[in-house]
Amino acid sequence: MNKLTPKQKRFVDEYLIDLNATQAYIRAGYKANSEAVAGVEGHKLLKNPKIEKAISEAMEKRSKRTNITADRVLYQLAKFAFADIRDLMTWDEETGRITLLPPDQIDGSIITELTQTVTEVPYGEELMADKITTKVKRGDPLKALELIGKHLGMFDPKNAHIDELSKAQVEKMKAETELTKERIKLLKGDKGDTALIANVAELFKAVNKGEDDEN
Repeated sequence: MNKLTPKQKRFVDEYLIDLNATQAYIRAGYKANSEAVAGVEGHKLLKNPKIEKAISEAMEKRSKRTNITADRVLYQLAKFAFADIRDLMTWDEETGRITLLPPDQIDGSIITELTQTVTEVPYGEELMADKITTKVKRGDPLKALELIGKHLGMFDPKNAHIDELSKAQVEKMKAETELTKERIKLLKGDKGDTALIANVAELFKAVNKGEDDEN
């Protein structure tokens, strides 16, 4: 396989920065009258076998180098999505006081922000006391669930009832195949199985009717 041209190599390097084919196409020095044109041409380059292979190899090397894999990212998103806030603190039901657990009892990877402020407040007639306020922010569970759902294709309308649709298509293909076989036999003068033809024809009608009902 021939090597990439300098401009194709630049496109690969630029694409790896933000995975944006449009901007990678522009930054690589290709000429485009508009971003729309750059987008079309950029995605054409992504389909180039040499470029596709170069990107895949570079991403694999980067994954090994940084130890960041798709599974690891998905695992962290799952922790954000399903973490229980009660795993970070204790709550005294009598006083309503919330106390943050000791550091060694907390999974720090689910916390995105931890701040503590100290303010002076009056205590008695002449004294002042420190009021300590601790703020803990965990990873956004809704955003994490959204990203997980997108990764799994859960929100793609094309995937709705995909199992039922696939089964119907398979049955239709089987029916069409059997009908074609028996019709070829009849055309050749062979003794076709008329009962089979009738049964398959009924199945074919039923499958088509089911697809029409879904549409």
